[in-house]
Amino acid sequence: AGSSSLPTTDTSSWIKLIYTNNQYTYFFSSSTSGVYNIYLVTSTNGADNTWSEPTTTISTIKPSIDGEDAFPIYDIQYNASSSYFGATYYVSSTDVLVYTTSTDGVTWGATNTIYTYAGEAGEEWVIGMDYLEGTDYVAITYEFDKVALSSDAGVTWATSSVDVFDPNTEDLMTVNVTAGPILHTVF
Repeated sequence: AGSSSLPTTDTSSWIKLIYTNNQYTYFFSSSTSGVYNIYLVTSTNGADNTWSEPTTTISTIKPSIDGEDAFPIYDIQYNASSSYFGATYYVSSTDVLVYTTSTDGVTWGATNTIYTYAGEAGEEWVIGMDYLEGTDYVAITYEFDKVALSSDAGVTWATSSVDVFDPNTEDLMTVNVTAGPILHTVF
């Protein structure tokens, strides 16, 4: 840890705080000229003036546009059974939804393509991700009603749609995976 306070983020920043291996890892997004990046800071105890300086960890995240607000679209989770972070996000320049892994949250491996967005700009939606405990099985929600599944730590993906009561007014928000595997969704 360094000698900084936890960064103040703007209202459109998506944040994720993960505690693992006796360390807090705080991911947050920030924009420079409309290009979003994901940054991280770490601390061993979470107290003020114990956080490291911000480090850019993933660059060029595509935002979703809602009126005048732009929200970067990503999720990061920690797979405790295999000791790695997983990240999924839309690449700003290509509209491709990707997945990648990292053991430290700073250096990320090659990205694996999940989906290429072909709709209207701004209709991309919140991404949710979860690991099945004790495995490398990962589920990711995206768009309004889609789920991507991988049983090999994100190397290969199968995708499907989830029925929602009214696709015109209800959007798939996130997913949870339990033994079976059984997918639990929130919309």
